[in-house]
Amino acid sequence: MRIFLSGASGNVGRAIIRNIQKERDLELAGGWCKEAGQDLGTIAGLAPLGITATDSIAEGLAEACPDLVIDFSVTTVLEDNMRTYLDLNLDALIGTTGLTEEQLEPFIEDHTSDVYMDGIFLTVRNLPHMAPGTFVRDLAEIRRVR
Repeated sequence: MRIFLSGASGNVGRAIIRNIQKERDLELAGGWCKEAGQDLGTIAGLAPLGITATDSIAEGLAEACPDLVIDFSVTTVLEDNMRTYLDLNLDALIGTTGLTEEQLEPFIEDHTSDVYMDGIFLTVRNLPHMAPGTFVRDLAEIRRVR
C-alpha cells in the first residue's frame, strides 16, 4: 500500500514514517509538511529515503499516486486538505482533530472516497511504542464514517 503523509514533520508524522519503513506491505509514497524540499527520512530521524517533502498537497498527491492518505496536519488546513483528497477521489485516514460535525458533513455526504475518522487518533497517538505490525492491523479496525 502506497501512503502519502500530510503533516509529515510533526511528532506523529515522524513516528508514522519510521513505522512505515518497518512494514513490508507499506511504502511511503510522499509527504507534505512545512519542511518542503527536505528528505522525509531525514525529517523522521532516519537515513535519507529519496522522497522529498512537498509544499503543494495537490502536486505531491499527483506525483505520488498513493493508495491512502494519512493526515496528521493541523486544523487550519484540514478542510482544504480533505477537499483535495476527495476531489482526487483518494481514501484518507484523518488523525487531525478539531473540526466540528458541521464542518465535516459536506465531506461525508457528497463524495465517493472513504473518510476514516475517530479511532486513528487514539491508535496512532501511541505509535512510537507499538510493535511494528500493530499499526497495520489497526487500520482495519478504524470506524468508517461513510
